[in-house]
Amino acid sequence: MISRKLTNIAVLRSILRPWTSEEVSFAALVGLSVSWVKKTSAGLKPISPKAAKAVSLATGVSADWLLTKPGEYPPVENDNATPYTCESYERWVANKSSVPEQHAVAGVAQGIASIVKSYCGALVAGKAQPALNELWEFARFMECRYGRADDRDEQSLLKEIQHELNKVAVWDSNTRPPSQN
Repeated sequence: MISRKLTNIAVLRSILRPWTSEEVSFAALVGLSVSWVKKTSAGLKPISPKAAKAVSLATGVSADWLLTKPGEYPPVENDNATPYTCESYERWVANKSSVPEQHAVAGVAQGIASIVKSYCGALVAGKAQPALNELWEFARFMECRYGRADDRDEQSLLKEIQHELNKVAVWDSNTRPPSQN
């Protein structure tokens, strides 16, 4: 039987909807299975302290809040006092990724490589058009949220990203078994 109450995971997912609109993306974010997300969101499976910690580390929401009875308290940040909002998540991610610029560029390259691989998977599965539509939607979202670099900056950044993409491609081909190259 599915719970009619909103579980704490369901509440959190609704707050994070701009970033994790599907169970698959939320599962990837928190490092737990899609099955776990579905069952816990529906109230069919209780959240364990270990899972609460994983969700908290990924999102910045309080693990203590996640373990409370659904609807007992509104969501709060890790300090157990500040109300948790989508801005809380943005701050959490920004603070987690405060790394030197070189690592940030490498992360962008890895992200782009992952997007390209996913798009190739969509091509193989005969789902190229919907994947392309989602890719354009994501690009518009990023541009609206973060803007664009001017042309001069864009060219130097693109060169850096291309360099990092080349390194990711070499690393990927070196780590795959020969039968997958």
